Amino acid sequence: MADQDRTPPDLLGSLLSGKKQETSRIPEDHKAGIPESQKIIKPAKKRQPASRPAHPPKVKTKEAPTPGDKIKATFYISTEISEALELGWIQLRTLTPKKQRGQVSKSLIVELSLQETLQDLRNEQTNSRLVLKTRGHK
Repeated sequence: MADQDRTPPDLLGSLLSGKKQETSRIPEDHKAGIPESQKIIKPAKKRQPASRPAHPPKVKTKEAPTPGDKIKATFYISTEISEALELGWIQLRTLTPKKQRGQVSKSLIVELSLQETLQDLRNEQTNSRLVLKTRGHK
């Protein structure tokens, strides 16, 4: 009981001062652990394969992307354009046959719009809608 009433040592103070701290003593009957009557079970060792595989593991290399590959890209757009995209997506889904509605996504709308716009830029150059709108954009 006397040990329980004792104030715990000032660990932080002793660490900062560099003084060695007296270790507290725990009565033998308070030590936690595995009872002597309980058998200790050791984990089984992993078995090594009998022989090495015939081929070394393949190392993944960066392959050139194919035209159908998709990546995630993040761009900032105005709130108005974001809302217009949402309304356009809903409108396009209502105009699409039921069997194909699942294929209509905002990503598809953005991708097709960019394809059209960039094709116009390649074909029309300085007279493209993108150039004309960019010049007038404030």
